[in-house]
Amino acid sequence: MYLVSSAGKIAELSADGKTVINPSVSSYAGWNEGPELFKRAPYYYVTWSSNGTQRGADGIINSARSMSLAGPWEPDPTNPILENLNKGTDPSHPFEGPQHPEPIQTQNGDWFVTFHVWQWNYGTLARSMCLEPVVWTDDGWWRPKNGKKPSLTNDGPNLPYTALQIQRSDDFSSATLGPQWFFHTAPDWSGQIWSLAERPGFLRIATQDGDVNAAAAYLGIPLQRVDLKHFDAETVVSFDAESGAEAAGLLLHSTLAFNAMLSMTRTSAGKVIELASFTNPMSRTDGVAAARTTIATVPFDGTSAHLKVSFDGMENATFSFSADGCTWQAVGTPVSVGLGGQVDLSWYLNEWTGATIGLYAVKNGATTDNHADFDSFTVTSYD
Repeated sequence: MYLVSSAGKIAELSADGKTVINPSVSSYAGWNEGPELFKRAPYYYVTWSSNGTQRGADGIINSARSMSLAGPWEPDPTNPILENLNKGTDPSHPFEGPQHPEPIQTQNGDWFVTFHVWQWNYGTLARSMCLEPVVWTDDGWWRPKNGKKPSLTNDGPNLPYTALQIQRSDDFSSATLGPQWFFHTAPDWSGQIWSLAERPGFLRIATQDGDVNAAAAYLGIPLQRVDLKHFDAETVVSFDAESGAEAAGLLLHSTLAFNAMLSMTRTSAGKVIELASFTNPMSRTDGVAAARTTIATVPFDGTSAHLKVSFDGMENATFSFSADGCTWQAVGTPVSVGLGGQVDLSWYLNEWTGATIGLYAVKNGATTDNHADFDSFTVTSYD
């Protein structure tokens, strides 16, 4: 058992993988991010990435080989194996920065390589995984079948097709949250912060301290990835804001510093549906300095509402609400949520996640204990 590291070394491990037997079986100065080691007789191969994965970083994929794990390692004379150096300037080829390759062989003997890319005009989607067919040269080098640029279309594996049905919607009728949901903290399983049992058929979230950009609120914010370009996400929430600025509703989230919230809440004028945001253009990693902005409010005296966010396919989000799920009213104007947008939810620099969407209930300074009941969360895709 061996471990290859971005430090450019191959270490031999014990059979159980817990102990380093030899820390430097081999050394190669060029290896960088995400190195992978595999064998296709008679050679061992290492693949790796360089230049970083951010937008415009010109990420590339390289390869080297050796007859022995001890080296010497011969770099592929055509390195980089995969690249796309357009830095977002070619709308016809949106896949930037191929990185972190994983060559694989199917049971039928066919070779492919997986890697991730950045879609230059869809920062909300974070990094996407691609699959590229691989061919081998007569002298033993692997090559992407369709050239160095990631393919827009290509041949898939000659294997039985199984449709991938990604679960996004949830009617909260099960005893557990659907597998699409996650928390940015270790989940609280006590039932005190959120529960599917207190009111069967509903997700109940107790109002948490602070607002959505407070770390304490994370315990009560189930999230899921935005993995579509053109879609609606709708929830039905029962909530009676009693005091202060208690709020409950839909959340678009990137980090503590970048959020957009559509909520049932209360102001000095009474109950409203509010569209608000947190942004921190000075720093994308420090949520402390994020500024809260109320974008729009609409008077609403009810205790149950349908809340909806609609993505138009070009990273603009429109927010609306309805008392009955039939007649909808827009709240404010569309909000740009891509890279550099009004509320920047893109994957960039040190965040690594892209946009997420979730549900929340917060106290916002109120001293009362309250809760919100979410009847459903429904995603409709138009992609």
